[in-house]
Amino acid sequence: MRCDSSTILYAFDDAIADGVSIISISIGSSYQENLVEDPIAIGSFHAMAGGILTVNFAGNSGPFLASVSSVSPWMLSVVASTIDRRFIDKVILGNEKILTGKSINSFSLNRKKFLIAKKNSEPDSEKCSKDSADICECLDSSLVEGKIVLCNGFSGYADYEDGKPIGSIIKDFDEGFPPFVSPLPSLFLSTNDYDILRSYTKSSKIPKAEILMSETIKDPNAPIVAEFSSRGPNTLVPEIMKPYISAPGVDILA
Repeated sequence: MRCDSSTILYAFDDAIADGVSIISISIGSSYQENLVEDPIAIGSFHAMAGGILTVNFAGNSGPFLASVSSVSPWMLSVVASTIDRRFIDKVILGNEKILTGKSINSFSLNRKKFLIAKKNSEPDSEKCSKDSADICECLDSSLVEGKIVLCNGFSGYADYEDGKPIGSIIKDFDEGFPPFVSPLPSLFLSTNDYDILRSYTKSSKIPKAEILMSETIKDPNAPIVAEFSSRGPNTLVPEIMKPYISAPGVDILA
């Protein structure tokens, strides 16, 4: 989703006219845009002329060098960092083995283990291809309804509404990214733990599991810059260091 330059500039003009003291804007380009063409740089310049500070996120194109998009000298560019709290989640398999992953999951299965679906669709299904079913983009409700589905990755969409699973366990290919909020009991497992789960599901006649509610633990490594947050240097105006500061931006519930 994109915002038109005219819409962004209109929003800046509106905020300036309202007499605000600070403008916080968490949108931007995916690259370092020329300052005379960047609507956020232009809008924030007008704000600065009126004594208003603009705070802008560095970008979400990390961890690559020179990926910061907020490069104008008159903006306060902020990179996201972790806090000393991590959200984890656990799944208890039918053989009582416990696997730990990540999720912001407020649902409870009330100490009950549910069946794990051995497949998400039929191999010859015309409605749901194997590749789509493997990542839960489409689910055959006759096979998964009321069961826990296994998703070999996540594209940003899962067919929970039509498939009607009771929960989902997703293979986490990018372990540096923070957990997501899910509409049903769900968690991401590391590649190694997901393979353990797959092996259990295939070898068991009646594979079952219980997904617990999320819990928080202390992160002794915090604060560190979030993997997704954009990095410097500022190649457009090299003498200006960007980003300026870091601030909590991971696992923030609001």
